[in-house]
Amino acid sequence: MVSVIIPVYNEQENLAPLFDQLTSVLNGDTTSTYEVIFVDDCSNDNSFSILQELSRKESRFPVRVIRLARNSGSHLAVLAGIRYCRGDAALDMAADLQCPLEAIPALAAKHREGFPIVWGKRVKRQDPLLTVLFSKIYYRLLKMLVKQDFPFADIETCLFDRKIINHLKNMQEKNTNILLLISSLGFKQGFITIERRERRAGRSGWTLGRRFKLMLDSLLAFSYLPIRFISVLGILISLAGFIFAGIQVYQKLAGTQIPQGWTLLVVLILVLSGIQLLMLGVLGEYLWRAVDQVSTRPFLVIDRLIGFDDRTDKSEVTDDQQKELP
Repeated sequence: MVSVIIPVYNEQENLAPLFDQLTSVLNGDTTSTYEVIFVDDCSNDNSFSILQELSRKESRFPVRVIRLARNSGSHLAVLAGIRYCRGDAALDMAADLQCPLEAIPALAAKHREGFPIVWGKRVKRQDPLLTVLFSKIYYRLLKMLVKQDFPFADIETCLFDRKIINHLKNMQEKNTNILLLISSLGFKQGFITIERRERRAGRSGWTLGRRFKLMLDSLLAFSYLPIRFISVLGILISLAGFIFAGIQVYQKLAGTQIPQGWTLLVVLILVLSGIQLLMLGVLGEYLWRAVDQVSTRPFLVIDRLIGFDDRTDKSEVTDDQQKELP
């Protein structure tokens, strides 16, 4: 069985056509069985009410719903679905209908060829220019600074089997990138190509602030280069200072007139102060993530579970389930 995990945030206009297309695609695939897990990321529209109605509909595949108690972002929403999925493999799929649902059987077929991880790579997309530009910069930075062997740019979706699911369940990272986590495990990887469509309704929840945070999480959680950059920059600045001091001493001993003035001093103070603040900012990002990681606060808080176990609707998480959520 393949678990289709769909994070949802304010997608009330897309859920009904999404479910209709899911029904058509999944019922038409006779080679695999499926379950669908919607993870409502604390939407503030009618998304959760619609998901409750969809879970009651007759279908050939079980429909389960998880509602998070607070907005946690799509990556943690997918992680919540991973922790409750029952399939031999799982895949994440956006609720905005931009990724064609016909990719689900194609991903499952590629998985049956012996690939524990199957990526869906965008070959064409219909998005605003700023979104495309940010995506290109983001994946270029990933290749340069984080993982040079990161399989492909423009990743749209990913299918991974039970071995990866079990590893992800045991991971406790709060500020992370789930795609990089999957890639870092090192299993054999395959890919299919996907043509990304234009969003049909609603607005994307991926604001510029969320995109920037994901970029920081990816760089700081998977790369030592920011810290190494601080060390190298400190060495270079110190070396430049010693060289400058040596030049000044030589000129003094040689009787050369040393120019007086405050311009050079002000420039040096501003430049060095800016570099020091940048270093403190990078160290602060690492420190905040370390404190957040070791804190005992749960980073996944489940509000409602629908369609799990023998009960249709559970308004709170049981003690055993709470143990799974750090």
